[in-house]
Amino acid sequence: MDQDQMSVDSDREQNYEQEEDTMRVEKEHEGDEADQVNDTNTNTNTDTDNVANNADANVSDLNLEDSGVDQSNAEESIDSQLHKIKILPGASSDLKSCTFQIREEDHTLGNSLRYMVLRNPNVDFCGYSIPHPSEHLFNLRIQTDTNSNINAVNALNTALNDLINVSKHALETFQDELESKDYIIEY
Repeated sequence: MDQDQMSVDSDREQNYEQEEDTMRVEKEHEGDEADQVNDTNTNTNTDTDNVANNADANVSDLNLEDSGVDQSNAEESIDSQLHKIKILPGASSDLKSCTFQIREEDHTLGNSLRYMVLRNPNVDFCGYSIPHPSEHLFNLRIQTDTNSNINAVNALNTALNDLINVSKHALETFQDELESKDYIIEY
């Protein structure tokens, strides 16, 4: 066997092993992602953890019959929210550097979230990419300072909360201006 053939075989074997690792990790992540984060000895208390731990209670606590909302649709919505963010294989054991896959979103959230994560002084790097235009998801890579007491999961949670607060403020400001009716109408 010549050197080129050995190299091709080695590459194929390495790709096969990576695919097996990816499939194994995806199966591990199919369960409750919040529990997996807690299993790595992190002390995070995120809204995602609360939703994941109380998903059944949240659906049963809602009074959906009176609201006219189909309960099966509400359960599907909560289920899709539980699996919206996934930690991809290759995260460090202390979760100081992770790549998150965020489904059903695009550049609008990706760029805004990247900006909010980078505002954190404990974050060394943050970037996002959309793997393929036909896939409706993006990957967000976060690396935090090794000397800080926060990890990438904490940084993402903080950025999400900050982005929610900024969005609420923008909406409230817009609604206040709209209600004041102090605007120009052109015909």
